[in-house]
Amino acid sequence: FDILGDVKDLSILDLACGQGYLSRILARKGAKVVGVDLSVKMLEIAQDSEASEPLGVKYIQCNSGDMSEVVDSSM
Repeated sequence: FDILGDVKDLSILDLACGQGYLSRILARKGAKVVGVDLSVKMLEIAQDSEASEPLGVKYIQCNSGDMSEVVDSSM
């Protein structure tokens, strides 16, 4: 993930974040991350990881075709 360069203090939207693997890597590197996924089950796994090791990642369940919910809740 070094190809991403310095992500510290960047705001990153991780679409189709699944279990939050990439979201958590980016958060460990100092990014402010919002993970979005349609699957409630995948987000439950991501939120469990966040609960056991808090990194400040926010997870939102929605269809990526309707980003108004994401914009309203994360900005």
